[in-house]
Amino acid sequence: MKQSSGMSRPLSRLWRGSEPEPVLLAEIESLARPLKTADDLDPLMEQIGDSRYVLLGEASHGTSEFYTWRTAISKRPSCNFAVLQLRNC
Repeated sequence: MKQSSGMSRPLSRLWRGSEPEPVLLAEIESLARPLKTADDLDPLMEQIGDSRYVLLGEASHGTSEFYTWRTAISKRPSCNFAVLQLRNC
């Protein structure tokens, strides 16, 4: 699991109660990027770079938006990786 340079614990270990810790919210806000057009995927594709495997997760259990963005990513000319869908059960 990717860790932020400013954090000593993985993000998933920070939220164990009913309210997320402020450091978790701040980290999510610093990393979150809105997706409105296909061009908004550019920063993500830059981070993916020449990775062989890219894991895409979703917790919405089948919303059309997830599948729309997954399709947009896989149609990119630079998409030379295996896209795997992970779902929360």
